[in-house]
Amino acid sequence: MNRRQIERAEAVAERANRYRANVARRVETMAEADRWERPRSLAGGKPHKPKTLFEFTDEQMMIAIKSLEKKSAE
Repeated sequence: MNRRQIERAEAVAERANRYRANVARRVETMAEADRWERPRSLAGGKPHKPKTLFEFTDEQMMIAIKSLEKKSAE
């Protein structure tokens, strides 16, 4: 082998090593991301309560409907 062939083979081997190192770092990063847990400081404190449902009588619903009809007519 001449010098040019040796240098070319070394360059190819170096690129392959860098590629393997990049793949290894990527795999390690992905594994670390899978292990990540939300810190308690970001948990948001108290859990949110569902909104309260209100029950209205028929009279109250009729008053509300009339009020909405008046507003939409304006």
